[in-house]
Amino acid sequence: MSWNNNSHRLPFLPGYTFQDITKTAFHRSQNLTFKNGFPQLRTPPVGIGQDPLLSEQVIQQEINKRTFKTPDMTHGSSYKSPRKQFVPAYVTLDKKVLRFNAYFKEDVQFSPDEVYRVSPVMIYYYLEDDSMCIYEPIVENSGLWQGKWLKRQRVPKNERGEHYEYKDLNLGIDLVVYVRKYHITNCDEFTMKFMESEGIILNDPEPMPVDPYINNRKMTLPCYTTPSEFDKKHRFLTMDGKKTAFHRSQNLTFKNGFLRPRIPPVGIGQDPLLSEQVIQQEINKQTFKTPDMTHGSSYKSLRKQFVPAYVTLDKKVLRFYAYFKEDVQFSRDEVYRVRPVIIYYYLEDDSMCIYEPIVENSGLWQGKRLKRQRVPKNERGEHYEYKDLNLGIDLVVYVRKYHITNCDEFTMKFMESEGIILNDPEPMPVDPYINNRKMTLPCYTTPSEFDKKHRFLTMDGKKTAFHRSQNLTFKNGFLRLRTPPVGIGQDPLLSEQVIQQEINKRTFKTPVVS
Repeated sequence: MSWNNNSHRLPFLPGYTFQDITKTAFHRSQNLTFKNGFPQLRTPPVGIGQDPLLSEQVIQQEINKRTFKTPDMTHGSSYKSPRKQFVPAYVTLDKKVLRFNAYFKEDVQFSPDEVYRVSPVMIYYYLEDDSMCIYEPIVENSGLWQGKWLKRQRVPKNERGEHYEYKDLNLGIDLVVYVRKYHITNCDEFTMKFMESEGIILNDPEPMPVDPYINNRKMTLPCYTTPSEFDKKHRFLTMDGKKTAFHRSQNLTFKNGFLRPRIPPVGIGQDPLLSEQVIQQEINKQTFKTPDMTHGSSYKSLRKQFVPAYVTLDKKVLRFYAYFKEDVQFSRDEVYRVRPVIIYYYLEDDSMCIYEPIVENSGLWQGKRLKRQRVPKNERGEHYEYKDLNLGIDLVVYVRKYHITNCDEFTMKFMESEGIILNDPEPMPVDPYINNRKMTLPCYTTPSEFDKKHRFLTMDGKKTAFHRSQNLTFKNGFLRLRTPPVGIGQDPLLSEQVIQQEINKRTFKTPVVS
């Protein structure tokens, strides 16, 4: 139906409409064009059959409204007020999105460093269809599954089939989305203005909590209390102008075709070595003279050079002997195993290392049981120190319990110098399985010179060679077997000894073969 034929606003009913019989064009105008080799979409200037577009009619209506004059309201006037055009909600609310900041807590199991993890997320609410989307910002090298947690969809609110609306969202509330609970903390400016326009009073925003694991990993710079002129690291970091050279002196030389190490004459940046400073201090102590302490003297007390702990305690290690018991299942011969270990405590950084001596052909997993690290003592973040170690105590290292029995001489002297009284040492218990497997030698009645096994096991000093003499010869292209002249380890053969005894008894003389 043509717009021109319905200009009198006749109702769209049968009998009130008619077709324009004079109209012959019903084609659509083209809206696809090519420009510079690329296809483009353009708005057609006219409608079907060259009729004016609806948008142009709306513009014309707006013009008529602005130029409208008050009509004569006498009886029988044919004027009717124009109706407002209906605009659907998906047009007015198109591309209008509410954004809320929230977070959720995730429990962490089997980790000594953290109990739970805080994950911040962004909740997007699309007003055009009441759908939601939840996204977690991606952090590089975090090792976590991040990104889109919930794709865009309508989220059910309860079991009755209702869905979340924008009226259900507010600050400081818990939003349950498929079992997971999100706590909303803040929103953006557009969301705040929209909620106020709808008559919804927002709660006060809350701060975003900090992840405790990330907070513990932040490294704080150490606080230096020593004077700056003696603090080499502080001088290097502050670049006070006194330090300009930071290169190392060469400690490798090439002489006569060989690469040889040598002691560098100076330290980094031409600084004197620490050993030379200590030697110079000893010389100053021996040649030191009492200064004049009269009034007005220019003498100033010499400051002692600060030596850090990692220099004085370098390569000083405490060694303790301990053991732990390991239960054995599905075995008739043993109930538990006693595993001896050595505990090393490094004084320079309070780290520990546990090593189990390797026994050949034992069939057990032995060697390093704990690599060098600081061992936590409790859940408050404290670590073991040398004051916590003593003889006869149980040391718990990551659930496993080690019983300390003894220590070496250096450890004993160091603990006494620190005023720590050590308990009495204990003997190392014997593994019952190894004790049962010990083999005892049988009781031999033959003389010891004929007991080869006893002589081999006891190693009485007479046995030094254990190689076999050759009893195969290759001569004239044939492999021949011959009786060896001597036994294992250059011992005379038993047969030769027996023959010699028979010869001595019968005084038999071997004929000379010419």
